[in-house]
Amino acid sequence: VKILGHLDEYLARDDAGDPIPFDAANFECPDGFSVEQLAELIGLPAEATELFVMVNDEHVSDRNWSKHVLQTSDSIIFCPPLKGG
Repeated sequence: VKILGHLDEYLARDDAGDPIPFDAANFECPDGFSVEQLAELIGLPAEATELFVMVNDEHVSDRNWSKHVLQTSDSIIFCPPLKGG
């Protein structure tokens, strides 16, 4: 699991109010979790449907977060909306 950009503002905080770094190397997603459940588990708000989510290099649209069941070997990336011009 990778969390990119400003999304660390949603993560847990220590007593000083600083974000606790997400330890992706030691994080394990429970079996059968959906993308939606994973987002909630790591602290990303359920209403944050503007997030861009990739599972194994494939985009998962926000309307499919609750339906997309994760597997043990999946690579998951949460990133903020991409903007450009």
